[in-house]
Amino acid sequence: MLIFRVLLVFIFHMNAHCMYPNWTSHDRPNIVMLMSDAFDGRLTFHPGNKVVQLPYINYMREMGAVFLNSYTNSPICCPSRAAMWSGQFVHLTQAWNNYKCLDPNATTWMDVLGKNGYHTHSMGKLDYTSGDHSVSNRVEAWTRDVPFLLRQEGRPGTDLVGDTSTKRVMTKDWNITDAAVQWIRHTAASLAQPFALYLGLNLPHPYRTDSLGPTAGGSTFRTSPYWLNKVSYDQVSVPKWLRFEDMHPVDFYSTFTKNCSDHFTEEEIRNIRAFYYAMCAETDSMLGEVIAVLRDTGLLNRTVVLFTSDHGDLAMEHRQFYKMSMFEGSSHVPLLIMGPGVKSGFEISLPVSLVDIYPSVLDLAGVPQPGGLSGHSLIPLVSEDLDKQIRRILDYPSVSQSVHRYNKQQFLEWKKSLGESYSQAIANLRWHIDWQKDAKSYERDIEEWLLGSSGSDEDLDPESELLDELGGKLSKWTNYIHGWQDRWIALKGNILSYYRSADEKEFGCRGSICLSKAVITPHEFDECRFDISVNDSIWYLRAEHPLLRQQWIDTIELHKAESGYGSESSLRRHGSLLSLTSAASGLSTTSASSFKKGYSLREKLAEMETFRDILCRQVDTLQRYFDNCADTDSKDELHRDKVSDDDEDFPTLRPDGDYLLNNNNSSKEKLFPVDSLKASTGIDFKGEAITFKATTAGILSTLSHCIDILVKGEESWQRRLDKEIDRRRRAEDAYKAALTELKKKPHYGGPDYEEGPNSLINEEEFFDAVEAALDKHDQIEEQSQAERSRASRQISLTPDTYSSISTQKYLTKPRSQTSSLSSSVDLISASDDVHRFSAQVEEMVHSHMTYSLQDVGGDANWQLVIEEGDMKVYRREVEENGIVLDPLKATHSVRGVTGHEVCHYFWDTTYRNDWETTVENFQVVETLSDKAVIIHQTHKRVWPASQRDVLYVSAIRKIHSTNDNDTETCLVCNFSVDHDGYPPSARCIRAKINVAMICQTIISPPEGDKEITRDNILCKITYVANVNPGGWAPASVLRAVAKREYPKFLKRFTSYVQEKTSGEDILY
Repeated sequence: MLIFRVLLVFIFHMNAHCMYPNWTSHDRPNIVMLMSDAFDGRLTFHPGNKVVQLPYINYMREMGAVFLNSYTNSPICCPSRAAMWSGQFVHLTQAWNNYKCLDPNATTWMDVLGKNGYHTHSMGKLDYTSGDHSVSNRVEAWTRDVPFLLRQEGRPGTDLVGDTSTKRVMTKDWNITDAAVQWIRHTAASLAQPFALYLGLNLPHPYRTDSLGPTAGGSTFRTSPYWLNKVSYDQVSVPKWLRFEDMHPVDFYSTFTKNCSDHFTEEEIRNIRAFYYAMCAETDSMLGEVIAVLRDTGLLNRTVVLFTSDHGDLAMEHRQFYKMSMFEGSSHVPLLIMGPGVKSGFEISLPVSLVDIYPSVLDLAGVPQPGGLSGHSLIPLVSEDLDKQIRRILDYPSVSQSVHRYNKQQFLEWKKSLGESYSQAIANLRWHIDWQKDAKSYERDIEEWLLGSSGSDEDLDPESELLDELGGKLSKWTNYIHGWQDRWIALKGNILSYYRSADEKEFGCRGSICLSKAVITPHEFDECRFDISVNDSIWYLRAEHPLLRQQWIDTIELHKAESGYGSESSLRRHGSLLSLTSAASGLSTTSASSFKKGYSLREKLAEMETFRDILCRQVDTLQRYFDNCADTDSKDELHRDKVSDDDEDFPTLRPDGDYLLNNNNSSKEKLFPVDSLKASTGIDFKGEAITFKATTAGILSTLSHCIDILVKGEESWQRRLDKEIDRRRRAEDAYKAALTELKKKPHYGGPDYEEGPNSLINEEEFFDAVEAALDKHDQIEEQSQAERSRASRQISLTPDTYSSISTQKYLTKPRSQTSSLSSSVDLISASDDVHRFSAQVEEMVHSHMTYSLQDVGGDANWQLVIEEGDMKVYRREVEENGIVLDPLKATHSVRGVTGHEVCHYFWDTTYRNDWETTVENFQVVETLSDKAVIIHQTHKRVWPASQRDVLYVSAIRKIHSTNDNDTETCLVCNFSVDHDGYPPSARCIRAKINVAMICQTIISPPEGDKEITRDNILCKITYVANVNPGGWAPASVLRAVAKREYPKFLKRFTSYVQEKTSGEDILY
């Protein structure tokens, strides 16, 4: 049900009275009011909604009274709350928007209670005073009259956070609720006087969409699975939407500005509504906290509790979310009252509103009501069957002009205060995404609004409306080659013309049709297309959205019908259409005078030819008049000379104006010819003089237009010449630059641009080329990985190869000082793994166990370059002779795998190609022992960097802890060596490495006697890399590549180990 008019409910007339007029200060009840934000009042309907569980609202309904038809007085936050706090209608408080509300010193019902013996306390969201909201909120409210469509909100969406145990999603409201509970428990319970507590919540108002920047509004419906489980998803309905062309213009404006004009799936709509209901359930829980503490402190039976909201939320009804609409979802608010003197389980269907709360609260407190209140007390309704009062929900007299003046005045003051920063400030408000598309056009629309061209009905002259030209951009089907192209369509009278663009109108139209016999046909399936056909000529046109298409069709049909025989009433209707059309930013109007200046020069010359003919005729007429006057004067003198002796023969003037001889003269001869006298006296000299003046003025005006056209044409050609000169200059510059580049770079990508001491490529180009090559390698690897078989390969492990642990010892606490590990570990002795590099291996292992496990988080020499979840990557910048030798250290935690498994897959070359994507080929040069090999590895070429290879010893060790509280550690160390069989080659640069993968296994004991599963295992990884890349690659490039590739490697490798070990027996 849409409320458009004043809603009046008439009951038997009776003066208002207080419910408890004889109460003493000790008898008066406490008053607790909880006001939510954007709560749909229909959720409190009897016999209770089935879509969401609201146990505490249902409790209030059972223990008290519920108003089934309670409404906000203005469905927007600040004005609605201003009406509730002041007890006056919005037009009386002049609370027009979220910025213009009550004065901070305004008297509220809470102030009145405080002056009459109540201990008052307000907490949470008040939001009823002027000036509290953002600049975006103010400017968007002030510019409602400006004819443009701009999205002012983010697209409504959902955000699921936490898990099934997450109850506190809106932490701000929960903190306020906790504070209210503590205040009741520790302060209110000990008061000797009655108290009044107000608690204002933000829920279930949508959350601010942070991704849209600091000016964003609230378009995110956020909740947790815990609250979502309170919603019966199968009961969540998907509202039906009207087509855009069937919408009322105000509704379309709201839909567009609320960013709901795009396509939404049924699942999206249902999810938004379900999340909104879940947010209502969280609000209900906060109400329950307040009721519970009142019960626990023994105050509940002496306290009147009120629950309401400032407005509702459409939750995708009528293709809108949010408020600012008089539809039920937006304007219907909850209102429940319970406490002493209130009937239990009582329902009131009489329409009431928020202005009734002020007198109701005073009635509860036994305080006389001041004059000037718009509402009436609701207390008689909850204590008697009828209170015989007249109630009004809305009472808006004609205040629109006051609002318009106020908006314009406030905007002008704001604009003046910004000075030169105005354009930047207005472009970065909540509508910034749409505004940036055509900022100058929107600024121009605002300037026209400020100058008074609002396009309202009273400003339009119905006699001249159809003389105005309407213009707008539409897509027109050109041919099969070019398809749809944007064209400027102009409508003048009953002629429809099109131009290539609005800027090229002066060069003439490309085609036109007369609408007198045109047939306008909306397309059956395409909601944005319509066709205009005249005989065999058909124009196929498309608008940006369906509403704009309908406006074009209506306007064209109106011009077609009104052409030549329109009526005043229809013309006035056309004026409204013009205003609406311009508001939809689809059409623009041009005045008749400015349209005349758009005539071609040839037409102006033709006008001057016409003026010349008229002027010549007027000169001839005036000349004849003067000649006749001269003849008449000379003949009159002669006649007086002849008849001066005979007084009786004076001529007599007849009524017809002819001068005849006196009847006594028998000859009846006329003194003057009658025709000559008529010719001289039948001319309206004054009229001819005015016409002559108008004609000369017309000539001057037309000459002025011709000069304007010539000047504009000259300026247009000058601009084109300047542009052509500029284009020519740029083309010449580009040509010269290309020649220079060709001379300078005969073959881009040749050997001169590869890595080297004399490379022609600069550092920035080097980095771009390397990054592009790495991206290409990643893409190829992803494709090959998707096609590669995932068949796991088992490697049999003998007891002699790796030691196993027969019994598991549970950790009672994690290691706190990793640096002490070296003193409590038992390294595998060199006698167990003897080869020519045994000493170096043992030295490397001992060094890594001593220094690599030390915490570097607080060391100023180490920089934290990457932090993603549990992964942290540190770097220490070191250069030697211009070569980057940055040591790098990464820490990571992986659940479900052991350190032994991670090191096994890192060391065993059988699996190397499964996870290593940067290696072109490798081979085991020499097997030193079961736990040590020498590997030669060639890495893939990344142009323009030179190709690199490494020759290194790779050894694996398992280090047993001598302390029960220390973890067992597995380690793989790789360090560069020389080998006679693989000397450095000219094809590759030999890099030097010292790398260690150190893994510690932490086992959390399962409950009871359950077996250990992978869920109880956590592997802490420390990866250390010291690489000397050699060569001449720029330092910045090497550091950027390292920052990018190391985290990718660690994530890719650990994911691979998790995948390989999933479902396999645990290798300890």
